[in-house]
Amino acid sequence: MNFFSLDSPFHKYGTIIFDMVLLNFLWLIISVLSLGFLFPLASAALFHGIYHVVILEEGYTLKTYFSVFHKKIVRSLGLTVMTFLLYGLSLLNIWSVWSGYIDIIILLPIYMFLLFETMITMTFSYALLGETDMTFKRLMKYGFLLANKHLIPSLICVITIVALIFATAFSVLALFFLVAPAYWLMTTVIHKGVLSKYHLDKLI
Repeated sequence: MNFFSLDSPFHKYGTIIFDMVLLNFLWLIISVLSLGFLFPLASAALFHGIYHVVILEEGYTLKTYFSVFHKKIVRSLGLTVMTFLLYGLSLLNIWSVWSGYIDIIILLPIYMFLLFETMITMTFSYALLGETDMTFKRLMKYGFLLANKHLIPSLICVITIVALIFATAFSVLALFFLVAPAYWLMTTVIHKGVLSKYHLDKLI
């Protein structure tokens, strides 16, 4: 087999790496330039792009990624508000106890649990946004229900997100190279491990 032929491993895996780098760049530039307001939409598109282009090997990278933007911007802004609100409140509460501003240490595990719930619910909601035409209310509802019903995939997602945050804190370059691989792992456990078990059109 010719090393550079279209059927060769070099071409196959080289294409995968190129697609991952491109999807990573699109997610980063859209999230940064929108000051985070399009982060949920960019994340939904990244989930969708990785699942269909990289995992299922169907469609074209740019077309698949931006197909999520069609008619979903309004719902994504609802998720943006919930993301800022829920993460903001969770982190503020944790900081208040951790810093001693609120001297009730027993609240810390409760606030940590609420942060965990926020992380898994919003992550699943982003994935659902990319694959369905659910309303904002149903995205939140089924994001919460599916994330809590499938706790092992949810735990894997949380560990992946935390690892990515620590990697970014160590070096901001992690955002340029590790976001797509992190989303690939989360896409694998969410889409193939959870969403594939349901008829998503019946949940709308």
